[in-house]
Amino acid sequence: MHLATKVPFEGIRIHLQTSALSVEDFLVLEAGEKKELKIEAAAIHDLSNGGNFDVFTNGVLPYPNANSTELVGALKYESNKLSISVDGNEAATVRKLLVERAIIGTGCTGTSPLTSECTQKLT
Repeated sequence: MHLATKVPFEGIRIHLQTSALSVEDFLVLEAGEKKELKIEAAAIHDLSNGGNFDVFTNGVLPYPNANSTELVGALKYESNKLSISVDGNEAATVRKLLVERAIIGTGCTGTSPLTSECTQKLT
């Protein structure tokens, strides 16, 4: 695998219903604050070929005004770029451990679409 090869995303894509947001759905970051997240890259990308990879993300985050839940804009974000070396055999093992996935039913209703009655395990 070469650094210029893009590895397709194979994780879960979540689409949020933005018309019923509550204050608890938001994270307030003050100027200079940051939020760090850890992911298992081999769980959402097929890295079983191994090799060297540049890992990064970018996108947009919608935001409301202070003390509001109505989205009024979006900010672009871009992560730091990490250069990593991946053991393909180890990455393949991670993928095998993640055989169970969930499908969110299209007919789900209610305040939380991620409830047990709306998901279905794949085996």
